[in-house]
Amino acid sequence: MPAEQIEAARIEGATFFQMIRYVLLPGIMPTITLMMIMTVIWSFLVFDFVYILTQGGPAYSSEVLSTLAYRSAFYDLAVGKAAAVSVVISLFGLAATVLYIRAQASEFEQ
Repeated sequence: MPAEQIEAARIEGATFFQMIRYVLLPGIMPTITLMMIMTVIWSFLVFDFVYILTQGGPAYSSEVLSTLAYRSAFYDLAVGKAAAVSVVISLFGLAATVLYIRAQASEFEQ
């Protein structure tokens, strides 16, 4: 965030909340967007932590989609359900990746 923009907003008489709304947030919005998308993508990588620590937790309280697919396939032997959950995981990952690529492309255009 360039200091000149903040200084110009102060000279123009912007209040603290106006400076946040019209100067700071638009300046850091690309970074916030990319981090939110990356957080969604990284959230699919928690299978090993959940499985090693809790295996889905008591009453499945810490279960995520990947542990649901694993439990369905290897414990319940419901391979079709596990395949459907895996397809949903793949679609979520694909959607997050598309959003990330579009956000990166629009950031480079600016």
